[in-house]
Amino acid sequence: IRDKLVTGVQTCALPIYAEQKSYFLMQCFAYQQPVEKMLQELEAVKNYTKADIQRIANQYLKNQEYDKAKTIYQQLYEKSKQTYYFQQYVDCCIQLKQYSELEKELKSFSKSHPEYQKSAIDLIYVYTLDNKADKAEKQFNETLKNLPENASLVRNIGYLLQSRSLYDMAMSVFEKGNTMFGGKATFYMEQANIEQSRANY
Repeated sequence: IRDKLVTGVQTCALPIYAEQKSYFLMQCFAYQQPVEKMLQELEAVKNYTKADIQRIANQYLKNQEYDKAKTIYQQLYEKSKQTYYFQQYVDCCIQLKQYSELEKELKSFSKSHPEYQKSAIDLIYVYTLDNKADKAEKQFNETLKNLPENASLVRNIGYLLQSRSLYDMAMSVFEKGNTMFGGKATFYMEQANIEQSRANY
């Protein structure tokens, strides 16, 4: 069935529109076609969309082919500047243990996107994975020193640290948060959740 589908698309005299190409791509996935073969057949169709390319990257990621997924996500980010693609690139680098490259990219990204809190937390996480405790502590202290005067943003920073299993740091963020807002916002529930996460870890 898959071969018939591919042949039909390749020999079709009518233009292949984006919706048809996306359907074709989904069919290739459904029949477990190797990604390299799929790319060759899509090349015959020509002009496949960014959504098609993203599906290919997602399939590489699902297959744990992190090096190939990383390359595509990096290219998608460079063209679109969408943070989603950068985050996918970050996660691939972490899986590949490419910490030096990732440190450089996260620093650059944080400098140009200071409002994107996750990159600062990911940098702390990368230092931790790379056994650079001094750098991780320095980066965290900088984050803690510059906590925003916004309870929702403080809560998000704590959650991001918790999501990376950096429980002590998350607890410190919430402890400082409890003193920042004069009782108008507290984080006792979040601290209790961390204690529960530690117990389950």
